Amino acid sequence: MAKLRDKIGPVIFVGGDVLAKAIPFGALPFITSSVSVKDFGVYSLFLVISSISYFLVGLSSQQSLSVLYFRESERWAVYASSVNVFWALACLFAMIPMAALALMFGPDHVVIASVIAFFVCGYSNLAFQIITIWYQVNRLVFHYAGWQIFRSAITAGGLLLYVFSAHSPSGIGLAYSFIGANVIIIFAALLWLAKAHFFKLELFSLSALKKISRESFSLTLNYISGWLRAGFDRVLLANFSTLAAVGTYALGFQLGSILGVIGTSVARVASVSLLSNLKTELDKATHEKHLWPVIKHATPYVGVLVLCYLALVGAAFLGFPLFFPAEYIGSQVITVLIGGAFLLQGIAAMLSPIVQFFEKTRIIGFLAIGLSLFSCVFATLGIYFFGELGAAWSFLAVWVVHCAFLCMYSAKELQRKRTDSKIV
Repeated sequence: MAKLRDKIGPVIFVGGDVLAKAIPFGALPFITSSVSVKDFGVYSLFLVISSISYFLVGLSSQQSLSVLYFRESERWAVYASSVNVFWALACLFAMIPMAALALMFGPDHVVIASVIAFFVCGYSNLAFQIITIWYQVNRLVFHYAGWQIFRSAITAGGLLLYVFSAHSPSGIGLAYSFIGANVIIIFAALLWLAKAHFFKLELFSLSALKKISRESFSLTLNYISGWLRAGFDRVLLANFSTLAAVGTYALGFQLGSILGVIGTSVARVASVSLLSNLKTELDKATHEKHLWPVIKHATPYVGVLVLCYLALVGAAFLGFPLFFPAEYIGSQVITVLIGGAFLLQGIAAMLSPIVQFFEKTRIIGFLAIGLSLFSCVFATLGIYFFGELGAAWSFLAVWVVHCAFLCMYSAKELQRKRTDSKIV
């Protein structure tokens, strides 16, 4: 039975993620046919600004929790509760002045909506990630898939309810529908966390919070770099071009990011496999050896990503005219370029835990800072001269550099000799 679970577990993990993310993507044709390209650009700009909260709220602690489970599983509840309690209270108190700000200046502004979403969606994402990480490391595959589908159904349902019920749907209206859906997710997540004893004041530990924050700091820099590469381009487009250009680019980016959804899911499963095998190999090491053979466990996952990318390219050119209005036709080529970038992102996400396992997280931080600067310059030039197409090419170029560096560094780290189970 255990062998069967090990074989089908990764399939269910990835399948649950893909099915869950397919629900919002399935809503895109209805949304794009109900709002103008400009309004879709406004909604996309809101998503980009508010998405900063996904790594600033919690300081990416949820990503380190999976690694800490394999290092200190007996203290995992303390780490999870400490992160949860601190950020829940911080976001709650921060919402008070934000609500006052919305009343003073009016809620119908993309910046006001984004600031409100920063705390609501930020904590919603943090709580949700803690739940799914717990299910993942314990290989509770159906529970994991169920939560993923629940979150997507609530989010997409809120958007569709607004689109079908509003007399004249707008980009700001879509933004507040998204915020409302995340409020529902927060209540559901808090009920689960309280029942599982991962939201307990008595388990709060300042030292545990400090430790996990230090562990996650370089990852936060990495995610800031990722935001600059994946989100700052839309801010530049809004300034150098038009909101309609933002809408065209946003649709292509969202369709291309289907591969990002698959890549993230595959990378989660692959990273658990790689970390588990690294730990096993180090525990068995009684003589000098290198750990390069461990990388073979990533090969089938990379193959899955390549096949998915080829399918995305075919769908972009054959299926696009059937589901989207003609005014979005410029999104086709952008979908292909962005999909290629997310293919490389998925490979890089598999390798990052290897670097973190050997406690070389500074490398990730330095890489993030360097690529952020490169991305800002390259995206600015690309958008200034070539508009939305330049944004897509610059996004692809940055991920080529990122993935190439991590491949070389991980290969170097795995080929080093290890002695007596020690990391030297």
